[in-house]
Order: sequence, then structure tokens, then C-alpha cells
Amino acid sequence: MGELIQSLDRLSSQEVPVDFQHLLSKHMFHIACRMATGYDPSRFSIDSHESRFSDAISDAFEAIFARHLLPESVWRLQKWLGVGKEKKLNDAWVTLDHLFSQYISLKQKELSNRATMDDVEVDFNAVELHMIGHKLVEPLSISEEVIRDNVLGIMFATHDTTSTVLTWFFWLLTKHPKVETKIRQEMKKLLHGTTKSVIFDPEELSKMVYLHKTLRNVEAVPSDSFPWKNSAP
Repeated sequence: MGELIQSLDRLSSQEVPVDFQHLLSKHMFHIACRMATGYDPSRFSIDSHESRFSDAISDAFEAIFARHLLPESVWRLQKWLGVGKEKKLNDAWVTLDHLFSQYISLKQKELSNRATMDDVEVDFNAVELHMIGHKLVEPLSISEEVIRDNVLGIMFATHDTTSTVLTWFFWLLTKHPKVETKIRQEMKKLLHGTTKSVIFDPEELSKMVYLHKTLRNVEAVPSDSFPWKNSAP
């Protein structure tokens, strides 16, 4: 989160326009990768690595969503012919299989270099948790396919949802300045007059009742009947 705040501070000082949803989407993608694999894709020396991962996730998500819109006979025909969204889905699986194999191989090497599991604090990421189980150093007892499917579940769950919610939330704030003012007042009470950049901890965030109320009104996908005015006066 600190990286995102630094980016926003820099862009604000430069007074340049920015695609806010794209910025949030990229940031959340990095968080999802760290939660799922333990690695940030931007750390790899290959410039196209992050783009390949992100594009494959997007293509797979788009193709799966299309299956809910098209008649089953249509997307099954596309799958059989290897065309359209189904071709993109197949190509995405090939890319993701290759990339996840790299992540799993890196994590296996990292774990094998640890003398004992008690010497190092375990990272909270899906790949490592699947490998070590209850902190026991044992050979991998589940297939890479199972790990990949679980990791993909995390990636799909975070894909564009948080970034979409936050983008929608901030856009709504620009349309409802009274709500923005109340949230600012609530935050100022916790800042105690400081003008420095601050990242609130969970205990402090729990005290922001009005902020929680407004966030609960924001849906991941905007609807036509949005109860903003009546729910957060």
C-alpha cells in the first residue's frame, strides 16, 4: 500500500492526469501475486513476465465470463474449433501453467535451502502453505495442478474487483462532496493535526464508522439502483 501512496503523491505533485482504475488494478494485481505465489512479478528481470501473467489472467477471466453470456452450444463449438474466446482461454492456460511451474520451482528451491522450518517465519501465500502444510518439511504431496487451481482461485477472486470498487467509490465521492467532507473529518480526528503521510492501522480503521458505512454501499459492479443518497446522509 505504501508504494501506491507514493505513486499517488508523486502524480499529485506533478499534476498530471492518470488512469486511476488502471493504477489500482496494477497495484492489486501485485498484491494478489504476493498472496498467491509469494513473489511480485515485477521483480523478475524479464520485462514481459508481468505483462504475460496479467494478460493471461485477463484473457482467462474474460473467456470464463463469456461462457455465462453465450449459449453453451456456441462456446463449446468455439472450444472444439479452437477459435474466439475459447482459443484465448486455451492459450492463457498454457501460459499460466508455464509461469506457475516457475513459481513452484522457485518456492521448492527456497524451502529446500532452509535448514529448519522454525528458523524462518512462514510467508502467507498459497503456494508455500500448500507445500509445507503444518510446517513439516516433506516432499510435495499434492500435484502442481491442484496448487495452480487454488492459486488461480485467489487471482480470479481479486481480479479487478477491489480496483473497480475503489475507482467507483472515489468517483462517487467527487459527485457527493458532503460525504467526502464527513470522511475527511473522521480521518482528521485520528491524525491529531499531523500533516505527514500516514497509513492507518487496523485498529484505527475500525474507528472510522462513516467510512465503513459508505464503503458497504459500493458494489463491485455498479447497478442502476444505487442506494447512496438514502444510506449515507
